[in-house]
Amino acid sequence: MKALFYVTLMVLSSGCTSIEKQKRSTYPVLNQDYFFSVEEKVEEMRFHLIIESKSKFPLCLSNSRWPSEIGAIDGASELVFVQIDKIKYPFKEMNMGYCPFKECAIKVEPSGIIKADIFYKDFNLPEHEYLKPKELILNPHPFWCESQ
Repeated sequence: MKALFYVTLMVLSSGCTSIEKQKRSTYPVLNQDYFFSVEEKVEEMRFHLIIESKSKFPLCLSNSRWPSEIGAIDGASELVFVQIDKIKYPFKEMNMGYCPFKECAIKVEPSGIIKADIFYKDFNLPEHEYLKPKELILNPHPFWCESQ
């Protein structure tokens, strides 16, 4: 009888984990699993980026979608832009070297916050455009650090 209780308990506890993981979407969903915000700091000639996890699972960001500590984004010239008056200025091409996808991932712990900055100068943005209204086009596209 005691053995049956432990087997039942194990099945039920593993079943909860499977059901929990099945509820998780393939990729984290904006405004459900995480919030992404951009604050422009015109006087500092930069954009301040924030990802706030709302998930109980760790999120990961690729170094080709999220800036490093010095504002570098690997190979982002076709992914990240500043748009001013319908003109897109691409982020300068940076090659940070090969690194296996998850090995270089930037991890955001459950309910954690990660911040980064990218600078106007990295868009080859003419200085006379610095004070104009602009839109940053950047999709951080987080993924689950652990596969289902």
